[in-house]
Amino acid sequence: MPWGASPPGRGIYRAVTAHWPGGADGAVLEAAADCFRDAGAGGVEWEDGRPAAAPFTDIPLDRAGTPFVRAYFPDDAAWPRIREQVRARLAALGATVRITTVREEDWAAAWKRYYRPLPLPGGYWVVPAWEDLPAEAAPERVIRLDPGMAFGTGTHPTTRMCLERLLEKELAGRQVMDLGAGSGVLALAAALRGARVLAVEPDPVALAVLEANLARNPAGRAVTAAAGTWAGQRDRVPQWDGVVANIIWEVLAPLLEDFPTRLAPGGWLLLSGILATREAELAERAQAAGLQPVFRRQEGDWLAVEFRRR
Repeated sequence: MPWGASPPGRGIYRAVTAHWPGGADGAVLEAAADCFRDAGAGGVEWEDGRPAAAPFTDIPLDRAGTPFVRAYFPDDAAWPRIREQVRARLAALGATVRITTVREEDWAAAWKRYYRPLPLPGGYWVVPAWEDLPAEAAPERVIRLDPGMAFGTGTHPTTRMCLERLLEKELAGRQVMDLGAGSGVLALAAALRGARVLAVEPDPVALAVLEANLARNPAGRAVTAAAGTWAGQRDRVPQWDGVVANIIWEVLAPLLEDFPTRLAPGGWLLLSGILATREAELAERAQAAGLQPVFRRQEGDWLAVEFRRR
């Protein structure tokens, strides 16, 4: 399972990687990490070679591999001394050492080069906040988005399937919750279709991104951002006309029994973030909760499913 830190700042760095092709125990990895810290590394990345026991995801974070420990050092006057110091200590730990040069970028900005306007059915668009509007895009059908560190650019299959389904709906005057709102893209899509939306997000970093995206979109005036979870926000209105939740299965599954208690008669529940391997369990839980399936879409390994309260 990996633990890590990025290079500590912008410039040129030396990445020093100690690895053990034959394997290494935790004590050896800790000793290597201490070696790097003693030499002045600001952060240490390591991999113990074991698969992650990922309690919050459907997909293992990694597979078994070669254990390693890595650290980054500035390529400055102290580097030759540090290099010899860490080489000697790592050799004593039985490590093979590899040194590479890393040119640090502003990664928070670099990824933007690959994020482009996304056309959606019905003439809707998700457009990065720093991009010009496409000539064919009507401003009233555009979601301006800077996802920052929050999930939800619109390009991931789970997000896109939810977007396309929401944009098919007539939601004028409806009360909708976006649970695990991330960047706010789904909340804004529901608002564009006329809904009053409560966008619920537990992560404070994502919540700040959400609030900024609401502020940059006229449709954001119909969306209220709220910190928290389903349990803390479910009673904000007497009943919800719809709930959209693009969240991981381990969070979603325990809520399936409770969702119908807060849905209006005929209210809908649009779910994604679910792998197809969970479909049978999802169907069983939904049926037990009195939810009727009305929509299913699959892209690759991912599902989007909509239910209605009976």
